[in-house]
Amino acid sequence: MAFKKEIKTNEARTLIFLSNVPVRHRFTRAISSKLGIDYSYMITTLKTMVCKGWVSEQRMTSKVYYHLAKKAPLKKAKKLLSEERKLAQRKLD
Repeated sequence: MAFKKEIKTNEARTLIFLSNVPVRHRFTRAISSKLGIDYSYMITTLKTMVCKGWVSEQRMTSKVYYHLAKKAPLKKAKKLLSEERKLAQRKLD
């Protein structure tokens, strides 16, 4: 399946979350609850990120843990989120 390599806001939030959190919190339910994203939407987002090659998955017992791949665009994600925070701050002022 071919996907565009553009990065969305929730993908950026997920990438940054995966880069900062310990391994035991890298499964779908924990990611969706910590980020406040719907569980079913989080599943589709993570599957899309796996297809893009940004995230790899590892099955252990009944859970699937997600890890960042080397080609994950962390710099773009941080830049996107910082720009959105600046825009939100300008709207409040």
